[in-house]
Amino acid sequence: MPKNILVVDDDPHIQDLVSHFLEPQGFIISVCGDGYAAAEIIGKNTFDLIILDISMPYINGIQTLSRIRSETKTKDVPVMLLTVDNDLDTVMRAKRFGATEYVIKPPQSADLIARVERILNRKKIA
Repeated sequence: MPKNILVVDDDPHIQDLVSHFLEPQGFIISVCGDGYAAAEIIGKNTFDLIILDISMPYINGIQTLSRIRSETKTKDVPVMLLTVDNDLDTVMRAKRFGATEYVIKPPQSADLIARVERILNRKKIA
């Protein structure tokens, strides 16, 4: 069964890039541009993985991650942060809030696909 992935990023280029990498692998990709839209989409759908930018308008990625982790429906959904921010403090903060993986933009196709598959396989086994 195909896996559903939500990409939350305010940059349409990144949304397209991630979709371009993952759709040919059989993943079903949904996209939105901010944390408010993500909350609405997550409330209506079930996702196997959420790929989340940190720097977004309205609600940043860390705040969005915190909301995802506080909801019963999504508390165990893996979240990959995809961001240009590779500051150690930010990485550690993301891990404290429950990030599963942390990837620096722009992602490379093979690396992103391998990480996504590893996360989803880990989830299936656990």
